[in-house]
Amino acid sequence: MIKAVIFDMDGVIVDTEDAVAQATVDMFDELYGAKVKKEDFLPFVGTGAKKYITGVSEKYKVTFDMEKALKKREDNFSKIAIAGGIKPFPGAVALIKEAKRLGLKTAIATSSHRSILGITLKGAGIDIGDFDAITTAEECRNVKPDPEIFLLTAKKLDVLPQEALVIEDSPAGIQAGKKGGFIVVGVANTFTKDKLQQADFVVENLKELSIRDFKNQL
Repeated sequence: MIKAVIFDMDGVIVDTEDAVAQATVDMFDELYGAKVKKEDFLPFVGTGAKKYITGVSEKYKVTFDMEKALKKREDNFSKIAIAGGIKPFPGAVALIKEAKRLGLKTAIATSSHRSILGITLKGAGIDIGDFDAITTAEECRNVKPDPEIFLLTAKKLDVLPQEALVIEDSPAGIQAGKKGGFIVVGVANTFTKDKLQQADFVVENLKELSIRDFKNQL
């Protein structure tokens, strides 16, 4: 029986992938003069900020300072968010509210850092108070596809993995959920449906998803 819903943030409830990529592209240019492309980051979506930056830096052979890179990237992202450059995905807010109405616990498990999480939710107009637990990158030693972030979140919610629905948009996130023993829904916001087939269920967008249906079926 489903007792909780755990949402990834970027690419699931908030449309940030383009803003994150642009903030990182600008960081590489401003700090190191490297002309990277947004599409360079796609293989690293959902794996955490450090791997996201490192993967592309290796491709372009850029030697960088992680602390400075993260700070500049965060500053760039904040400017984009403040300017209205991020929005919730259609159906996201309604889905969160539906889970709460059904009496389910809700959480965010994100590879973003907590400072970015606050900026992101505020920019998208999503109430942080709608979530019973939040887990961010700083709390985990291992990044997705390791299941650590989801297992820690389930512990915070006091539910077993099989009692929680994980909603993810990336192959790495789906792998993490499955390895942890969760029921996983893949949403094709970032990757096409054929890239998400490891999930238990795959939907084109959140408007296709009803928590009530899953609660009754599983």
